[in-house]
Amino acid sequence: MTQTGDTGAPLFAEPQFTPAESEEDVATLSVAEDDVADIPMTEADTSVLAVDEDADEPDPNLIPGGRSKDVLEFLARQLVEDPDAVEVDVVPAKVGAKLLLKVAPEDMGRMIGRKGRVIQAVRVVVRAAAARDKTDAVVEIVD
Repeated sequence: MTQTGDTGAPLFAEPQFTPAESEEDVATLSVAEDDVADIPMTEADTSVLAVDEDADEPDPNLIPGGRSKDVLEFLARQLVEDPDAVEVDVVPAKVGAKLLLKVAPEDMGRMIGRKGRVIQAVRVVVRAAAARDKTDAVVEIVD
């Protein structure tokens, strides 16, 4: 396919790359560390560049199940008719946290949903919130 007025040039051409002739050509493409030091940086920039060496370990200052508790409480209050009756208790477990959800008796069916689909969806979202804290969360509904 060619453009009108063109002499046979394709509309979409493949990019043409030529390999570097020598290592010196490649070295000129890289940025020297001295050049990076000359770039002005703010504190926000340096905090983003900081490398967290203990990234695999959970933060000992975090409350176990803190974020996942807030997410569960928010979702439950949005789904039930009596949001004041929603209570979430956190029980520390081996791996993460066990979240015990209490709702009003008339809201129990609404929270569970048909064939348990609503509570399963809530569990998935709460587990994802717990994963942000590098931990696990289990949701149980109690009477």
